[in-house]
Amino acid sequence: MLGWNASVQDFELYAPGVPNDFVVTRGDGFLVAVDEESIWHSEG
Repeated sequence: MLGWNASVQDFELYAPGVPNDFVVTRGDGFLVAVDEESIWHSEG
């Protein structure tokens, strides 16, 4: 997943299996790579 870091105006990579502490909040932009078509149902 690529998350936008507004403070440095660049994307940050979040990879599976790599410890990352981040929260996706309402209004955040991100890109997610998938290996098949699907529908994402977020929590809440």
